[in-house]
Amino acid sequence: MSFSDIARPAALFVVALSLASGLAACGGTGGSGVDKASLLAKFKTEKDAQGVPEAALNCLVDVMLKHGDQAGLQDYIDGKIKVDDVKGIGPSNKQSNEDGAKCVS
Repeated sequence: MSFSDIARPAALFVVALSLASGLAACGGTGGSGVDKASLLAKFKTEKDAQGVPEAALNCLVDVMLKHGDQAGLQDYIDGKIKVDDVKGIGPSNKQSNEDGAKCVS
C-alpha cells in the first residue's frame, strides 16, 4: 500500500466518522527542518487529499515529518519527486503506513 493510498479511505470518513479522539495520538513532531505549513499545502494538492478532513491531513503530515527523509520531503515540496518516493514514508515503510492509517481510522 502506498502512502498516498492511506488518504483515499479518509474521504469516506468525512461524514460518517469523527476523527477527534483518534487524532489525539498523532501530535506533530515539529522538530524537522522542513516547514510543516509548506508540506501541508503541497500535500493538499494531491488528488487523494481532496475531501479529507483537515485534522486527518494535519496528522498525515505529522507522520510524514516524523518518518520522512528531510531532503526528500523538501524535494517533494519543490515538486521534484512524488510523495511515495520520499525515503521513510513509501510503501516499504511499515511503521509510517501504520501511523498514517491511525490518522484516518
